[in-house]
Amino acid sequence: MAEIDWNGKLKEVVREKIDWDILGGELNMAEEEEEKGDFHWYEELEGNTPYEKLKLLRQACCSTMRITEKSKRWWDDELSEQLKITRDARRGKGPNRSLDQAARIKRWKTEKDKMMTLVKEKKKECWQAFCEENGEKDSWEIVKWAMDPWYLKATMGDLTDTTGVPLKTDNEKKNGLIRDHFRWRNEGRKVDEIEEERERYLGLTGISQERMEGLVRKALAGTSNKSAPGPDGMGYKLIKRVLDLELGRELIREVAGNLVKGKIPKEW
Repeated sequence: MAEIDWNGKLKEVVREKIDWDILGGELNMAEEEEEKGDFHWYEELEGNTPYEKLKLLRQACCSTMRITEKSKRWWDDELSEQLKITRDARRGKGPNRSLDQAARIKRWKTEKDKMMTLVKEKKKECWQAFCEENGEKDSWEIVKWAMDPWYLKATMGDLTDTTGVPLKTDNEKKNGLIRDHFRWRNEGRKVDEIEEERERYLGLTGISQERMEGLVRKALAGTSNKSAPGPDGMGYKLIKRVLDLELGRELIREVAGNLVKGKIPKEW
């Protein structure tokens, strides 16, 4: 969700972020129960299908981030805590109440120095991580990231649809890409031709459920955890994290079963 000001500039973007500590606690509990042969954790998850269960579990373990042009990519909870300590020392709050003015100023300067050192460390860690991931691919990505670390100003380039009509706004480009490349055009085509083409493309005819499950697992193993999730927020890292649980096994069965049938649910 994005908020735009009166001048058409982006003021704020709201993004969901998985809290991996909360999710990890849930999954560790599930692992302990399943080792004892207890599958109540999976059965009690909300949702009617494995996909719905995983989607709702993800939502329950998400936190909301409000990102503006002033937001710092390298900022974290440790910095927030140190900032509070520094401000309390300056204002003589908390454990600083009993200090005289000279001692309070000395304490404030000490905490301020800690804050500055911590900021430098966090910036360095953030830059190193980004350069290691993207520097070898394209050095210009680092420059672009430095200018716009949250990608608030990112936009798609010039596009035209398959009929040659220019797509101007990002919304028009998005709808045009979906319409031209991700939807079937039934005009002038028979339904059986579409079915035959789909089967030929997917190559699923005659493949058993068991073999398909193996193919799905193999394909998943070759994916990157850094890949961007889809519109539903489901990324490969999340799916891989639950693979060894009953939730993961049921999810693989569901995906493989739909592929064998040649039908993909609309909600996917």
